[in-house]
Amino acid sequence: MEYLCVIHHNHDGYTISCPDFPLGGFLANAETREEAIQQAQESLAIYLHETGGAAPRYGKLADVPKDVLNSLLAIPISPKGLLLSPAPMNPISLEIERILEKSGESLRVIAKRIGTSPAALVRMKDPFYWGHSVRSLRDIAQACHQQLEVRFKPIPRAAQRTQIATD
Repeated sequence: MEYLCVIHHNHDGYTISCPDFPLGGFLANAETREEAIQQAQESLAIYLHETGGAAPRYGKLADVPKDVLNSLLAIPISPKGLLLSPAPMNPISLEIERILEKSGESLRVIAKRIGTSPAALVRMKDPFYWGHSVRSLRDIAQACHQQLEVRFKPIPRAAQRTQIATD
């Protein structure tokens, strides 16, 4: 699913907002267009994950009411419409976050039990981190009094066609 975002460039860099979301729809601010897009996709993914998602209302810039568009822009300097999909979130990181919270113990206590730093655990539960090793997963599971289980599930046919088309 793609969401219409508004990107504009000024002397500070690039800002991306989404008229579909509250609080001015702000998603990203970065020096480069690529960094802003990546930040916006990650912000979009987190927002949709936390709120359960909502279907996009706007398909093109002309669909956005002028007052909504003006509220997104501090200074209306030739904004451009951009369709963005949420960044993929790592389900392993989300599960790590869930069991760490469920344990009721601090990251410091769990990190000490594993022999790592709290910062390393924060990185492991980052939904955009993809570098988990089986050993680190096993250590976290044991530290949280959990059993590690790995399963593969079939991809539904419709999703297979989408995945093939994007590869």
